[in-house]
Amino acid sequence: MPPQLPSPTASTPPEDLREALVGFLAIHATASTFVVDNGGAFSLEDKSHSVAALVQNVVVLRVSDPSKWPDQIVINALNCLRVLARERQGCGALYEIESLSALITLGSFGPSEGNDRDINSPVSLESLKCLVNCLHQSAEARAAFESLDGPASLADAIKHSAGGPEARFLMLRLLFLATGHSALVSEQLATKTRIADHITEIIEEYALRVAQHGIRSVNSAEQNVLSEALKVLFNLTLDRSEFAGAASMFGLSETKPEVDDASRKERRTAPFKRAIPFITTLITSVPVDPNTPLPAPVSHAVHSLLNFPVSPASVAAWVPIANSESKTQQASLALPNTLCDVISYCVLLAMPFAAGGVGLEDYEKDGITPVVCGQNADEVIAPPVLVLEQLVRSSDEIKAYVKSRLAPENINRAQRLDNSDNVTSRLIRLMTSVSMERTKTCVSDLLFALCNSNASELTLYVGYGNAAGYLFNRGITSNPLASGANDQIRSDLDPITGELKSSRSASAAEEARAAWDALSDEEKENEARRLAELMDRLNQTGVIKAVPKSGAN
Repeated sequence: MPPQLPSPTASTPPEDLREALVGFLAIHATASTFVVDNGGAFSLEDKSHSVAALVQNVVVLRVSDPSKWPDQIVINALNCLRVLARERQGCGALYEIESLSALITLGSFGPSEGNDRDINSPVSLESLKCLVNCLHQSAEARAAFESLDGPASLADAIKHSAGGPEARFLMLRLLFLATGHSALVSEQLATKTRIADHITEIIEEYALRVAQHGIRSVNSAEQNVLSEALKVLFNLTLDRSEFAGAASMFGLSETKPEVDDASRKERRTAPFKRAIPFITTLITSVPVDPNTPLPAPVSHAVHSLLNFPVSPASVAAWVPIANSESKTQQASLALPNTLCDVISYCVLLAMPFAAGGVGLEDYEKDGITPVVCGQNADEVIAPPVLVLEQLVRSSDEIKAYVKSRLAPENINRAQRLDNSDNVTSRLIRLMTSVSMERTKTCVSDLLFALCNSNASELTLYVGYGNAAGYLFNRGITSNPLASGANDQIRSDLDPITGELKSSRSASAAEEARAAWDALSDEEKENEARRLAELMDRLNQTGVIKAVPKSGAN
């Protein structure tokens, strides 16, 4: 019979409690469900009683009387609560203010905590893990955590010198959960604490180490810290007022913003601008692997740049630290070059080339979305394309370079532009994707920017068939080739597909010849007979008139 849920009282002998806790963990340490209705082994009532007993008689009691329980028993009790908190049902007692306050105290980051507590201690780490599960599972717990000034306390506790990698990771994860669910928390942290400085210091530390010694100089635990810091940065700089009808969801008033989008985003991201060159340094310092083009923490670094506006006046701040003192062209193109590599390898992985061409429709049938390294391709490709588009619009130098990489003038037009074995053809194919909506829009925006935001140039480059849907969505409903661009139209190109007409004719002839050769002799005879009968009927009805060959009898 499996051990029962531990339900201690204040007078339970320590040895009996230790045995109950260890026995439970020995069986359920990796479990994620416990209530019978979810496939577990315990009733909701039993789980609720156990959680309440562990909270009140171990956690809360330990805070009020530090000598009550040995550290190892407290650690085991917190471990049990962390495991039980993987399932929301039955954890109501854990989400109450008193319980969360006790966990904050044991976690050693509360507003009244002195320097005598060690945030790297096992008790503190287990408390932080419990809090992570609570905030992940419960909106009630997040609200109580905010009322206890938990986010502000964490903002101070993640100082550059505070805590080892595990403690810093857990504190950043708590901040990520708190800021991800509340725009109000993000706003308050950004304006009323020094979190911008602390987050920037963490990114700076690891980015410079990667630039000098390579990504292997940052171990996996430190990479987790860096990834989490970048995710928190994304939440803190995200302008959520742009989501129509969502203001109340994020605890914000629904009053109309008094400034335009650009000014609002500029103000929102201003405290965090110092982090930009360190982020770009990280991105450009990790070699792009063709098989894994966007691994963590680089993927999170790219995402964190999405919220920062870039303009001709600010693009210089995006030059990586290693190249910031150089005024050469190579320095300013370091980030665009890396992003071009990332995008190129991503689309190659998402859209393998087969004998018949790219054939994206083969991957989109039955609602299946292409993948990149096991992840939804739409979620992987769109962010780097968005960042690159911002850079293209901010600098003619960058635009010229990216155009040479992703949309060169000497594109192969001997066949359909969206069906050749190169990166440009795959990007054009994505303009008409039915399953990757975000990537379709982002890639189309990028190609439009590379064509000087001119509908005629875009249509001439990719063909009207590929550009029509995008232009319609932008409100350009008339054919761009019918006005203002007639002098640029090449008579040898098909305006719909963008391919050479002679190539298309030759291709059609080859396909017809191949189809004929594939027929059996009997099938060929039947086709010849049907053709003769058709010609005879047309002749009899006067549609055509057979004329004897000159000189024939």
